Amino acid sequence: MNDQRLKLLAIHSLTIMLVVIAIAIAISPSNQRKIYADESRNRGKSVDLKNTQLEVEVITDGIISKEELKNNTLGDKYLVIKKEEKSLFPVEVQDYYMDHSIEITVKGLKGKSFYDSSIYRVNGDTTFTGIPVETEEETLDLVKSFHVDYTKSESTGFYTAVIYITLDNIYANLVYQDEENIYIDLKRPKDVYNKIVVVDAGHGGTDPGTYSQGEEHYEKEINLSIVLYLQELLDKEDIKVYYTRTSDKTVYLNPRVFFANDVEADFFISVHCNGSESSEPSGGEVLYNDITMDNGFSSKQLAEICLEELTNVTHKINRGLVKEEDVVIVKKAKMPMALLEVGFMSNPGEMEFLLQESNRRDIAKGIHKAIMKAYEELEKYN
Repeated sequence: MNDQRLKLLAIHSLTIMLVVIAIAIAISPSNQRKIYADESRNRGKSVDLKNTQLEVEVITDGIISKEELKNNTLGDKYLVIKKEEKSLFPVEVQDYYMDHSIEITVKGLKGKSFYDSSIYRVNGDTTFTGIPVETEEETLDLVKSFHVDYTKSESTGFYTAVIYITLDNIYANLVYQDEENIYIDLKRPKDVYNKIVVVDAGHGGTDPGTYSQGEEHYEKEINLSIVLYLQELLDKEDIKVYYTRTSDKTVYLNPRVFFANDVEADFFISVHCNGSESSEPSGGEVLYNDITMDNGFSSKQLAEICLEELTNVTHKINRGLVKEEDVVIVKKAKMPMALLEVGFMSNPGEMEFLLQESNRRDIAKGIHKAIMKAYEELEKYN
């Protein structure tokens, strides 16, 4: 290697070292100035954050709430998006947690100001920048892929940037900013939320589930409708709720239950309808597994509460509890889970019942009440 190449290598190494030092200084507590989030978004929901100390405005999984964080330093895992334009911008976050991805929208930009080198990923003592390297081997890089799309407003001339980031795992995303950077603190959900529930609308997309006589109506539609009504109720509670689907999309069984396990949910609730070759069977039942938590609360107890509240609102036959060992999402769940069969679509009378919007809303109310009651019972064990 000749002297000229050695000089170039030394300059290149020095440049990299200076960049790393600059980033470390930028994110140090003494350099974090005003914390800001888009004030135009909905503040209707308060999320319970643990271990609080410093008051900031936080975007949490796309929900803004004025809360207090543990301190003004980032954790062991975080992303830093460097701004070429030194200013505070409206920032929105959408968390596509089932796909391990997030979408950061930044509005009011004068130009296209984010580049491949703009996104720094810090995992403990290791820092990554540039385009993530695709490899089959496990890597410490928190980001699997990212890209940026821009749109320009014809009326204002300003740009909107949408940054799509695919992560290596499921995180609770605490997103905030100062004038120089956008920070995405990647937390274990249980370290952020005191209460976590995963709600599953059974089937969906290419998997229709069971169906009514003549196949006029499919289970996936009824399940989703109930869950969307349930979402309206749960969004008012101090609970972090993850939904395996909120649209007619295909979600396979293993990803549903593995997701619930990964976020360490307190409860896993799956909503289904029943079916039979005969039109006579009717009523509701609840499937459960043999999980008992360390504190003594069991899946069977959750199922009992769900079945009681379900029959209270439907006034249909109580078909009892079913300890299930074959259904994937039941047997693989590592927490108390209840799979509710809310009625038989093969029974004309129950199908007519399920088609009534008010009845689906009542079923959602029953499930909501069951979840809240289950938490009351859980508190007795803690």
